Amino acid sequence: MKNYKLVAILLLACAITSCKTTAVLTETFESDVVGSLPIKDIPGDPVGDEVIYETVLNPRLRITTSANNAGEKALTFSQAPATGLDL
Repeated sequence: MKNYKLVAILLLACAITSCKTTAVLTETFESDVVGSLPIKDIPGDPVGDEVIYETVLNPRLRITTSANNAGEKALTFSQAPATGLDL
């Protein structure tokens, strides 16, 4: 019975600690124009940050107004069908 409790506690601890959100990209895209593709070389610190994507994804990537923060911009990836993409 003690082994089951120990296993349950360990599983709970693992579940709680593994649910942490990690930011992959924190760019605000403020220098980009809404409706355009993102600028590949992200300005500011840290130097050298960039958004890398294949040109075949161009129909699906756009700078849009942020749905989360009024007045801010976001990079949106659309999963809508686009011509020229291998599915």
